[in-house]
Amino acid sequence: MQPTIATITPALMIPPDAQATFVETMTQRMAEVARQLSAWVADGPRTLAEVEEQAVALIKDLGQTLLAGAFQLAASPEPASHARCACGRAVPHLRARSADVLTVLGLIEVERPIYWCRPCRRTFAPFDAQTGLCPGSISAGLDELLALLGAREDSFDEAVDVLARLT
Repeated sequence: MQPTIATITPALMIPPDAQATFVETMTQRMAEVARQLSAWVADGPRTLAEVEEQAVALIKDLGQTLLAGAFQLAASPEPASHARCACGRAVPHLRARSADVLTVLGLIEVERPIYWCRPCRRTFAPFDAQTGLCPGSISAGLDELLALLGAREDSFDEAVDVLARLT
């Protein structure tokens, strides 16, 4: 019997319970952020600039959590038992492996399925190819931001300062 080869389509592979868990986790996280901000504001007189700075910092943290969680949903928690290697062979799932990527919202990590082709002696992650993930690299959004900064800023130090303020 021929093994089933997965056609990686993340939106179709996300189990409803994983989506519900993600939504519940993010709802709790948002409530925690709102409690943190309100407690900080109530702790003493604050200027608009101070409240804005604190809110932006909390929103960046929330956004990083949101991005990481949403992207993890795309990596199937139940990988296909086999995938097609570039050589054309159906090869077995080996294990899950984490990959880090630096984004506009900070560093995120995703666990994705890895497959092993014994004849080719190579491992591969179909999820990486499908989503444009390059482990240890930067996201397309951050790459674009860096390119814009490089084109517009007069010095590297100025670009670093602007990037730190934007991310």
